[in-house]
Amino acid sequence: MKNSQLEVSFLDPKLLKKLCRSYGAADSAYQSYSAAGLTYFKSDMSEPAFLEFGGALQISHVQISNSKTRSWRWAARLVESTNKVIVTLNEIQCHDLVAPLLRKVSNELHAVLKSEDWGHGKEAAKPVSYTHLTLPTTPYV
Repeated sequence: MKNSQLEVSFLDPKLLKKLCRSYGAADSAYQSYSAAGLTYFKSDMSEPAFLEFGGALQISHVQISNSKTRSWRWAARLVESTNKVIVTLNEIQCHDLVAPLLRKVSNELHAVLKSEDWGHGKEAAKPVSYTHLTLPTTPYV
């Protein structure tokens, strides 16, 4: 894909490469950055939260851009981390950055979803279990 790299970099490229060296490493790093961002955000520390959520965004972007790790999970994480970055951008009064970020992520997701190798990542072949879901029961059913 052409022009698929985010223009904003939250993480050092060498660190990002190390964090994304395997699916498990990227998964763990994403969760850590996301959790740290939430901790900062709940403590009314929006600027550090922005940087942590940005790290999660960048990790999910790398995973969704790589045909070997591309999956619906990473697509959902890209959207989730984008939303968190947008909330923090609003908190730190950087409203003018929201629309360009949304456009960029939307264009990238569109390109990925249209690509021929979509759905061939690690999770593509995994069966989905719905056994944990229960139907709501009411006296009216």
